[in-house]
Order: sequence, then C-alpha cells, then structure tokens
Amino acid sequence: MISDCAMPIMGGIELSRKVRADPITCKTPILLMSESRQSDAARGADYDAFIKKPFLADAFISQVRVLMSDVKTGGAAN
Repeated sequence: MISDCAMPIMGGIELSRKVRADPITCKTPILLMSESRQSDAARGADYDAFIKKPFLADAFISQVRVLMSDVKTGGAAN
C-alpha cells in the first residue's frame, strides 16, 4: 500500500493503523509519504517505509522494490 499522510477523509497514518488492525491485511507492506512538516506525525504510525516529499522517482522506485523484495522473501512486511 502506498499512501500520503495527508489525504482527505482519512489520512495515511490512520489508514495504516486500520490496515495493521485487520487480520486479513495486517501483513500488507505500507509505504507512507509526506512533506517534512508531517513526517514527525508519521513516526507514530505502523508502516514499513517512509519517503519524504519531494522525492526523486528513483528513490520512490527503490523503496517499492525493497518492500516487494521483503514480500517475496518473507521478510518484515510478510
């Protein structure tokens, strides 16, 4: 799951908590992204990776690859 911390209706932090609380989705890898002023709030969330905006596409792709690799190998996200 890829989510911004600041979204309308339900932010990424709340969404990550709900995903982790559900036994069906609790092992879903979560990548949160946010501007630096919101990154402090993200520290209290349960996620696997965080990327600060603005970011380069290569950095984003690298984070996604790490999470997908963890899933394939049964790492922390799985």
